[in-house]
Amino acid sequence: MKKNMNIGVLITLILVLLAAPVFAQSDSRRAADCSTYARNRAETEAPAGGGALGGAARGAARGALFGAIVGGGKGAGRGAALGGGLGAVRGGVRSSQQRDASFQYYYDECMRGRR
Repeated sequence: MKKNMNIGVLITLILVLLAAPVFAQSDSRRAADCSTYARNRAETEAPAGGGALGGAARGAARGALFGAIVGGGKGAGRGAALGGGLGAVRGGVRSSQQRDASFQYYYDECMRGRR
């Protein structure tokens, strides 16, 4: 009786060890699929470069207004150039942060099986 129980335990252990790579492969495949899904969703919500362009336009407009108030005609041009550059950087950083946050949200939801 004890010998049969040991054989049963041994067979169960062998089956578990044989199935482990299949489960690991399944999890890594799921992680890869979820990563692709999350990246696509995040890109759709906050396309790369869109934030920088919008930030440059808003920054140039604000800089031109401020420059015109402070320095007249020449000030408006300088303000627009400076504001456009700073706005592009700020908009790009903000867009990147939004994309990262969206990616993480959709990846986590997918891995939980909620997509």
